[in-house]
Amino acid sequence: MAENEKSIGADLLTAFNHEKQLKDRHPILHTVTYYMTIHCLSS
Repeated sequence: MAENEKSIGADLLTAFNHEKQLKDRHPILHTVTYYMTIHCLSS
């Protein structure tokens, strides 16, 4: 369980780092979309 929580935290951190690179009008939307995509694919 703790391993999975660390993985989710790492994915979220990756998503926020990705957001910084996007420079778009809707960075939060992109972050959520990116995170959900990563999370769903890893499930």
